[in-house]
Amino acid sequence: MVLSVQRAVGLTLTLTTPSSSEYIEDFHQNTVETTVDVLIGAGPNPQKRESLLRVRAKKDDFLKPMAFDFPALQRGNNGNVQGQQVRIYVHSVPNCAGEELLEFFTQSDQSDRGFGWDRAVQLHALHIKSVHQAILSSTNRVDSPEEATTFYIPAFFSLLVERYIDSDMKSLDALNCIADSWNRLPREFFLRNAGYDHFVVAGTCFPYSVCPALECDVTAFHPFARNVMALVGGVRDIGHPDFAFTRGAAFQRLSTILVPFPVTLDCERLVKLADRKRHLVASFVGTDNSRVRSVFGSLIEIFEGEVSESENARSKFHIKILQDSVGEDGEAARKATLAEDGGRPIDDLYADSEFCLVLPGHVYDLGRRAYDAMARACIPVIVAMDPMFVSVPFAGQIPWEDFAIFAFVRHQGDAAGVLESLFQATQTEEGKAAIRSRRATMMRYISRLFLPPLTNCLPGLPTALDGILTELAGRQAAWSLISTVRPGNLPSPGQIAV
Repeated sequence: MVLSVQRAVGLTLTLTTPSSSEYIEDFHQNTVETTVDVLIGAGPNPQKRESLLRVRAKKDDFLKPMAFDFPALQRGNNGNVQGQQVRIYVHSVPNCAGEELLEFFTQSDQSDRGFGWDRAVQLHALHIKSVHQAILSSTNRVDSPEEATTFYIPAFFSLLVERYIDSDMKSLDALNCIADSWNRLPREFFLRNAGYDHFVVAGTCFPYSVCPALECDVTAFHPFARNVMALVGGVRDIGHPDFAFTRGAAFQRLSTILVPFPVTLDCERLVKLADRKRHLVASFVGTDNSRVRSVFGSLIEIFEGEVSESENARSKFHIKILQDSVGEDGEAARKATLAEDGGRPIDDLYADSEFCLVLPGHVYDLGRRAYDAMARACIPVIVAMDPMFVSVPFAGQIPWEDFAIFAFVRHQGDAAGVLESLFQATQTEEGKAAIRSRRATMMRYISRLFLPPLTNCLPGLPTALDGILTELAGRQAAWSLISTVRPGNLPSPGQIAV
């Protein structure tokens, strides 16, 4: 089917199907079922067996009305879910799993990492380091495990897996260190609640490693390891609504706490940029590593090839979708981001744009670019493929919908509609007022989306650490309602009380 669309931004496009590639959206579409079994009441008395009918319904029918209302959950707890209730005890771990390992992966003098996997691992380790240091600096730490409500395990298991992979999966030292780290945890504290009150810092994404081998699954080294909470940047499974139809999945997700990426917030610079006149409507620079990016990439190719009278409108967008490769194309993407190719630095683009597109990549989370954009007072426009969605940190604490813009696309026409809507918002007084309102709301909450330390900010501003503590408090409240406890008056083995 050929469909030409004339947009206000001066673009005539022909809708086409993006080229075939391995994208996260395709993975989910090929591996999940599109229907679900549901029970429907067929009579006035639903308690009677004969009044129930099992049917096979499309999941799409449930996606729009279904949502997990975390604010309502907190209100239902009478406002008692507060970070001040959290008291953290930090366990000791073997040297091979702790800060020495972290420093090895985060050392800045390894300039030969390039743009590929090694650089990704380094950024992953830097994410771990930032959250780790925030936890250690918390005033909620206690010196005695008896006083603690939750326990931090400062072992960096995903980095140990990387050490194992780097040895061509031959050296057992890293695997022995993983096992030793789990087994050294004090039994009287780790086993009493089956690990549910413990957490680790897992970095950029979860699971802990992309390695499919059994020995790379760090939760296989202890029976309760899978119960431990993980502070992570994003989780691929949470980026698709299918998990909601898996038995017990909602409770399983309590073990995942989404946290922001380590971007420094400079409040003094932010205030100056918030009042700056911005010349661009929207910007994005990134590689073609998801289908949603592919849709925008193919749209931009048409966009740049058109000759139109609306050149002024089209000049308001700076969108570059580059080839996704670890070779020369990957290096080209790095140069484009840093302006080594003669273009504009990405930070400058964010500071000069009303909106910054957040087009998810390999993992459906916000990623570092969203925080880079918000640190420069750029309103994030988060776009996903229908029915994919994007997980955000602290969803029950921060009104994301009041400052960020969320959109779904299916093809180039939808992508063009997104760009057209953004352009039109900058052309009317009503749209400009909406932009000012969104930016003002973002400014009110923005410090809560950045890990400490903040730069040139007023003392006492809440940070992402406060959000993490509140999330931990919420888990404490949830686990207390669904866990099984050992009665204090339970008799000794072989004895009974009649």
